[in-house]
Order: sequence, then C-alpha cells, then structure tokens
Amino acid sequence: AMNSRASWGANEAIRRAQPSMGAVKGVVVHHTAGTNNYTPAQVPAILRGIYAFHVKGRKWNDIAYNALVDKWGRVWEGRYGGLEQPVAGAHTLGYNGHTMGISMMGDYGQSKPSTAALDAIARIIAWKASIHQFTPNGATNLYGRRSPVVVGHRNVGQTTCPGTYLYAKLPWIRSRAAALSGYLPSLTLSRDIDHGGGSDVLALDAAGRLQVLGARWDGTMAAPRTMGAGWSAFDQVLAAGDVDSDGDADILARHAATGRLLLYANTSRGGLARGRVV
Repeated sequence: AMNSRASWGANEAIRRAQPSMGAVKGVVVHHTAGTNNYTPAQVPAILRGIYAFHVKGRKWNDIAYNALVDKWGRVWEGRYGGLEQPVAGAHTLGYNGHTMGISMMGDYGQSKPSTAALDAIARIIAWKASIHQFTPNGATNLYGRRSPVVVGHRNVGQTTCPGTYLYAKLPWIRSRAAALSGYLPSLTLSRDIDHGGGSDVLALDAAGRLQVLGARWDGTMAAPRTMGAGWSAFDQVLAAGDVDSDGDADILARHAATGRLLLYANTSRGGLARGRVV
C-alpha cells in the first residue's frame, strides 16, 4: 500500500517543473534527520514541511525523495511523476538520474529504525526491482563507479546519512528485498544502451555511423543519436544485453570480412570501450 501525494496534501501549485525521467539502476537510502517523536496524524504535515523546504528553501523543483517511509512502515509518494516511473529526484548529487531515493522519516543516528519501517523499504526496493530489472543484493555501475545496487547516502556523498543505525541495516534490506523480488538477472538481458529505461535499437547508417534509437515510455522511439563512426566494416551490430556482467548493456558486432565477433562494453557514461574479440 502506498499513500499518494494527494493523501498528504502536496500543493502542486508550488512545484516548479514537470518531472524528469532517468533510469533506475540502484537505490539510495536516506533519513530525513528530523524528529523521531511524531504521531501518525502528524506525518502529512511533516511531509508538507519537507516539501516546502526543498522547493522554497533549496529551490529544487519538488521534494527530493521519490518515496518516504514513516516509523510505522507506511509508504508515502514523494516526487511527482509516479512511483512506478524512473523519476529523477534531487536526493543525491551526481546520482539522481540513475537511482531511486527512499528516505525514512526521523533521525537514525539517534534511534534504531522500526522493523515495520525496514520491511517497508525492502518491499519498495523489491517492487522497483521487478519493474526496472535490477538485483537488490547485486552490484552495478553508476557513472563509471562500481557500487552495490542498494547504498546509503554516505556511500556516494559527504554525509552521515542515513544515520548509524539505519546504515547498519542495509545488508538486511538488500537480502530481504532480493528474497521478495525473486528477480534473477540471468534470465533477462536488458538492452537499455542509453540508460533511458527501455530496450533500445541499434542501426548502422550509410556513412558507417552507429546510431542508437532510445525507447520511450509511451512506446515510441527517440530520434537516432550517433555513438561513433567507422562501423562500415561490420555487417551485424546487436544490443546484446549485459554480456560482461557489469550492470550495463553492451554491444556485439560482427566483422564482415573475417567473421570475428567483437564486444564493445558500455562504459555507463554513454560511450563504448575499445572492442575486443570474443
């Protein structure tokens, strides 16, 4: 069960922009660092306060987090755009485009999180894993850096967030989420070359340039984007999925004259490593 923005009284008039879509390759766990002494009835007002601070104080477009969890394990929709969508938040500088941000309400440098709240976070992560096809207890590449799929804010920023007690529970959260999701990465090959969230199409044009056509969420394709020239020697180019198991979709290409198959690894920054014969 998830509580909508309307349920906590989000004033859509103060939101500064429409949501931006990214991709969900991982999850960053936060705490709000606010009071732990709140009642169930006070939660909507606390959320409205966080929202107002982020928009009016920080000048961000919206509340930073994609989802928030109170100490009773109730899930609240954060940033506008739909929890099932890959909405880019403002929760972790440099990582917002490829991660989901979940924040537990309270200060968990001071108090231990409740079992209900921990289980709720694990359930959200499991649910998102089933949609976006990632492994909660696995590893991925985030902007060229190898990382666990589920991290604490302190792992990717200069902060003590999400607090000592919540941070210590991340191994349990990863394990619980993996058990709930039942997602086996070996059974699927994501062909998301551009990290847009859908399976993309590759094409070679007459000039020997490699083009990627990104899949959009409405079922259409984006305009072709050139990934490089000099591909005229190849007769087959395929978005092959994550061949080298680093969390990014790679490219296989067959050399027309020799029949050699080359792997071009995705660098996770929209580029390709040098080809190697496989």
